Amino acid sequence: MEVGTQFDTFGQFHTALDDLKRNGYHHTFAMNCKTKITVSYDSLYKKLCVRHCHLEHTHQVGPAIFAHYPVNRRLTAAEEATISEMPTVKPNTKRVKELVEKKFGKCVTLKDISNLKTKE
Repeated sequence: MEVGTQFDTFGQFHTALDDLKRNGYHHTFAMNCKTKITVSYDSLYKKLCVRHCHLEHTHQVGPAIFAHYPVNRRLTAAEEATISEMPTVKPNTKRVKELVEKKFGKCVTLKDISNLKTKE
């Protein structure tokens, strides 16, 4: 993707983003990372136009790191319900963490499990 690239619809833009992801580009939440894609509407051509495109990260990226982002650690309502059905005896947080990682394949922290238990 380059500055000046035009798209007729958001669907085309998202398809281009999916292509970038397949080629190793990862969205990031890291602070001070200069990676950014800016798209705006061009009234002259009546299309979406890439205004700024910088794809170089200032930190490590990859699927293993991306799996630890909060948005990817979040459990769905069904997964939370499964956890809340555990016996009312206070389960060991570490064991619950291991169960979640094994059963749902998500990387969670002990704090995530603690917050879940508090939420109930």
